[in-house]
Amino acid sequence: MPIAAPVESTQPYSRRWAQHYHPGFRVLLALNGHDLNREILDKAFNCCRNLTDRLDVLVARPPLAPTFLLGGLLIRLEQSGIDYRLASSEGELGDEVLHYLHRFNGIRTIVLERHEALPERARYVLRGEGYQLISLDRTAELKKAACSGLGLAGTTDIWN
Repeated sequence: MPIAAPVESTQPYSRRWAQHYHPGFRVLLALNGHDLNREILDKAFNCCRNLTDRLDVLVARPPLAPTFLLGGLLIRLEQSGIDYRLASSEGELGDEVLHYLHRFNGIRTIVLERHEALPERARYVLRGEGYQLISLDRTAELKKAACSGLGLAGTTDIWN
């Protein structure tokens, strides 16, 4: 089976660019519910608010008790004018992301808390389908990317 090369953008990936060129541009924020913490959610908010005004939030394996941290993120999204859809699932994050993307069209970028969150098999499938992957634990790359307002021109993944 041939390996599909990821599609590279020649335009900066910023919220303004996405709204102008792709009015339905959506980002999937995929989180492991057992690993939620304030630092990850702050990075996720700062990243996603610069990328899109339509965000899908998928929480795999959510904690049993409701968490105020996730509620705080959702309030901040609303205050920033970001329309979001919240979904939760009980399966492993990689499988749930693939399942979610096949159910809901229009998502172009996936933001993950750390690059190990997806197994290699899932990353291979997503890259082959042209999705852009952004890992919040790659702070050096994030400073150069849209999450700090500079755009993701010429890159497909902020990953490895």
